[in-house]
Amino acid sequence: MDINQLQIFLAVVRQGNFSAVARQLDLSPSSISRAITALEHDLGVRLLQRTTRNIALTEAGLRYFERIESLVEELHLAKEDIQEDTDNPKGAIKISASPSFGTVCIAPLLDQFSQHYPELTVELNLTDKRVDLLTDKIDLAIRQGPLDDSSLIAERFLTTHYRVCASPEYLAAHGSPETPADLSQHRCLTFPLGEFKTCWKFREKHQRNVISVNIHSPLTINNGMALKQCAIESGGIVLLSDWLIHDALREGYLIDVFPQYDISATEFEATISFVYPSRAYVPAKVRLLMAFLRQSSKKC
Repeated sequence: MDINQLQIFLAVVRQGNFSAVARQLDLSPSSISRAITALEHDLGVRLLQRTTRNIALTEAGLRYFERIESLVEELHLAKEDIQEDTDNPKGAIKISASPSFGTVCIAPLLDQFSQHYPELTVELNLTDKRVDLLTDKIDLAIRQGPLDDSSLIAERFLTTHYRVCASPEYLAAHGSPETPADLSQHRCLTFPLGEFKTCWKFREKHQRNVISVNIHSPLTINNGMALKQCAIESGGIVLLSDWLIHDALREGYLIDVFPQYDISATEFEATISFVYPSRAYVPAKVRLLMAFLRQSSKKC
């Protein structure tokens, strides 16, 4: 029995249609259909009911899927196990990260990683979507904040602190707010996620009392780098992660408006985590990449 047919069958069940699997595997939909037909012929049973609009598992197909899913995964891990060599690692690593964090803190490091490990190839997927690690074959995701899926394994990577900042030109034209409550008199630039858009929280350093400030924004953007650029161009006052703005603060394009406060919209210290599928072991190549990123990302 062809292991590729089994992998295609699993992918079709997870994706729900042939076209999505064809795009994922860079094959034609007819190739996917032929693989499923060949598998059904070998087994002597129908696994999937097809219509012009969708597909559905038969009872036999469901039982077969439940029995082989873990077995195919074990075969994949066994192949990785015998191919891996930490002194000379080979193969591909697929990473997922947000566009802002991936662009600022991950992408600049990957060329150096490739030079260290020339037999490894790295694919970086930048998206704000919470991708399905198994379906999309992601080896390592980098996520900020709490995890939605408890079946995933997470390890702390970095801790984010937030700052409220504005350009010198904006503050010269509109005045610098003296207290967090003064933000109600200013243009605030916001991210369209929960309280990032509606409420910022302030806590004086070494104090426990939290001040919540309602934010009214004329401009909301779903990308941190774009918000940073709008603030640099004097568009208003913005709340952003320290790793995104440390260069602009250092070079004077932005000014920290409330250096005496810890600031957040959710947690005052938000964890950025390495996230990977719950497996019997983590491939050595992924461990190498995580160790390299930890060592090389100290500036973030």
